Amino acid sequence: MAKLVIIGGGPSGMMAALTASNYLYKNHQILLIERNERLGRKILATGNGRCNFTNLNNNESFYNEPSFAKVVLDQFNYLNTCSFFEQLGVLQFSDEEGRCYPFTHTSSTILDALRFALDSKSNIKTLTGFKIEKVIYDNGYILVSSSGEKIKADSLIIACGGTSSKNLGSDGSGFTLAKNLNHTITNLYPAITSIKVLDKEFASLNGIRAKATVSLYNLNNNELIVKRSGEVLFKDDSLSGIVSFIISSFIARNLNKDPSMRFYIKLDLVSNLNQEELINFLHLKRQNNQLVNVEFFLNGVVVRMLGIAILKRSKIEYKERLVKDLNDEELERIAQMLKNFEVQVSDLSPFNNAQTTCGGISLDEINPQTLESKLHQNLFFAGEIMDIDGECGGHNLQWAFSSGYVSGKSASLKINERS
Repeated sequence: MAKLVIIGGGPSGMMAALTASNYLYKNHQILLIERNERLGRKILATGNGRCNFTNLNNNESFYNEPSFAKVVLDQFNYLNTCSFFEQLGVLQFSDEEGRCYPFTHTSSTILDALRFALDSKSNIKTLTGFKIEKVIYDNGYILVSSSGEKIKADSLIIACGGTSSKNLGSDGSGFTLAKNLNHTITNLYPAITSIKVLDKEFASLNGIRAKATVSLYNLNNNELIVKRSGEVLFKDDSLSGIVSFIISSFIARNLNKDPSMRFYIKLDLVSNLNQEELINFLHLKRQNNQLVNVEFFLNGVVVRMLGIAILKRSKIEYKERLVKDLNDEELERIAQMLKNFEVQVSDLSPFNNAQTTCGGISLDEINPQTLESKLHQNLFFAGEIMDIDGECGGHNLQWAFSSGYVSGKSASLKINERS
């Protein structure tokens, strides 16, 4: 019987194993099980292949359940993560948004550091290409594989991830294991993903990038839910880019609470100017570009195709017409549209395109100080499998490392007490 078994060889599972190795009495063995042939495949896809492994601005406010997250982050925060990887020999840098990356700009640097650290530990054994189908609680834990093999564990950490990016191994099987142990799974939604919209005109905007302040509203009562600024990428049927990914998490979180909720988004495409300043600017632009075709009036403000979309939405006749013919009321309509480009949300892009899962094991059933189950002794959780999700920007990997650390330490100390 292994003293501690960890199901899931992603970032949280690897951190749990490494932490447990430091705290467990050395005669106790740790078994890390991964269904894929290699550990940490999902890490390779993070940060566009550069691995944004934490954020210098990280705190509990970036998560859907701040009070729960704070208890965990207080035990292992972003400074601990940076120090951890520095000790593993990884040079790091951060950008203007606080996002931290390996100096190599390559996610394999982080994965290799974790793998080499695991290989250096004599009390950690890894088992890959091995899928656990069922967990039975019987004075300890019996893990049954897809081929019928059984593994006994004194203590268990489930760190299987959620249902995002299934092609990288997060197939939702951890939720099935948790359900079999009587844990409650909340509604599940894709998060950090593109946002599907109803507007047909988006086909003409495909590939356009624009800086914008993005505001998400509840369609039912017009209440503002969240506002964020950054780069938006228009796609033929959706909004993408980092700021859209952040907004998608808030859509998912609200759907988790109320699946009937509907949303719309307003883009402020000239957020550095207020309405009056923008109108004054457009008056000056009209004065200095009188003989230019209206079709090109917004060149220098937004790219041409987005400018045409603005004119269309403002009900401005733009073909075979000169800028000098635009009246003051039309300029006000253009300014209004630039500041309030509204789109209705139809859906979120599916789990295969999402970077994380919103929803998971109910936090009511988990002790935040230890991440131990309140239903079963010596059962712990780490990472995305819990109902915790963070905003885009390194916050979800930080959660993986923080929760991996806490679960690994808690499980080990409890094993030591029983030895």
